[in-house]
Amino acid sequence: MKFNYKFDEDGFSARYYQGKASNTSILIILSTMRNDAIAKAFTEAKMDTLALDFIEPGREISLDDISFVAETMHAQGYEHVGLWGWGLGGSVALGVASHYPEDIDLVIGVNPFHILYQPLSIKPTTMTILYKGLPLPLLKPETKMWKQVAKEMKCSHEFHTVDRYEQCLTYGLREEMIIPVEKCQCPILLLSSQNDVVLPSEYACRQIVRRLQDHDYRYGARHLQYQMVSHVILPPKAFNRDRLLYRRISQIERNYPKHCQKARQDAFQKTLTFIQDKWPEANE
Repeated sequence: MKFNYKFDEDGFSARYYQGKASNTSILIILSTMRNDAIAKAFTEAKMDTLALDFIEPGREISLDDISFVAETMHAQGYEHVGLWGWGLGGSVALGVASHYPEDIDLVIGVNPFHILYQPLSIKPTTMTILYKGLPLPLLKPETKMWKQVAKEMKCSHEFHTVDRYEQCLTYGLREEMIIPVEKCQCPILLLSSQNDVVLPSEYACRQIVRRLQDHDYRYGARHLQYQMVSHVILPPKAFNRDRLLYRRISQIERNYPKHCQKARQDAFQKTLTFIQDKWPEANE
């Protein structure tokens, strides 16, 4: 098993972390920040992980390539391959499992959106999400929203974009943007925060659960809801790497740091329990 995958050589960029030699399952981490710190947190819990740089050169995300990574892990001998994604990574994880259900055995979406979208940031940027080499329709915020977010952040010291996405849902949502989660063929765990000011993740998770229920989803889905925590429901050790940054841009993290950390600890422990329940060898 390689420990360092390079895009030019392997078709993807990632770092492999081994929890224990007897593992037959691996969790692929999809995060735009601190991929490796998140992967190491799960590895400390004796799980094998792969920290994948899922945003490729040119600001492209390829569902096909992530499926290829999962196939590569299966070819390396892993019986089960799961996806853990945060924010945009959570939406992408659900998208991969929906379009390539035969490759993915478990999905964990942390504060995801129920649609594929182009994320807002302080500076304007573009992004493409590909399926079978073709761009998928994305929910895209208006250009003027970038400047509004940056201006408000200077005043409020909070990265507040949730209302912009809610506006986009009102005027720009099309059915083909919604992730067809009912096509997944694996257990799904969703985690959301009522105080997520980045994405309307609690609403999104409820939409995902409702869609699964409407299609009589038989593989199992669970939604964990938290109140006293921000968008950053990361493993506690991964959060600690950038805790000053997160507290600088999140009011609830500044005002209730202990409550937020307690929620993260609970979320991480319940995530491990969920994985151990679905992948029994994780208990050995």
